[in-house]
Amino acid sequence: MGGIFNLDSTFMKYANKFADLMFLNMITIIFCIPIFTIGASLTAMHTMVLKIYRDEESYVIKGFFKAFKENFKQSTVMWLIYVVMMLVIGLDFWYIKHYELNMPKFFNYALIFITVLGAFSFTWAFILQSRYENKIINTLKNSLIVGASHLFYSVMMIILAALPILCLAIFTVAIPVCFAFGMTVPALLQAMLYSRVF
Repeated sequence: MGGIFNLDSTFMKYANKFADLMFLNMITIIFCIPIFTIGASLTAMHTMVLKIYRDEESYVIKGFFKAFKENFKQSTVMWLIYVVMMLVIGLDFWYIKHYELNMPKFFNYALIFITVLGAFSFTWAFILQSRYENKIINTLKNSLIVGASHLFYSVMMIILAALPILCLAIFTVAIPVCFAFGMTVPALLQAMLYSRVF
């Protein structure tokens, strides 16, 4: 039994990872509450999740604050761009539905296509921001290129991110689990995927 609880044992290694993921998840949620800080929070989370996946980081909270501070400006601007984009697309869909406009089918298809591309770009943008130093416009452009050129990974990563939301919608008892691991575990699984891309 003593061997299991040895700090170098496999059990303790994974126990520490789960603890890191839990603390990281909770601090990410807290820092997302102001809403305008969501972009910087996601970037910092992805920075630390990748380090956890690669066994590179011992001080998760300290690393989160450092990544949050370093990426705050660019990540916030990117987040606000996506918010505006989501509002515009959402208003377009709402307008078409409620006013029953006789728009050409091409317009509807184009709107759906833009929405999908936006989802792909959003999925990759903060991951790229957490890994590379670049101008905002280049990060957004690269997120679109990577997202569209790796469709399988993009779709899988969107599904992983959506799973906790679906679980909360179906099982309210999942709230404690989602609060503890709802963002970081999907992000860790995403890291396993996008590590193959990079």
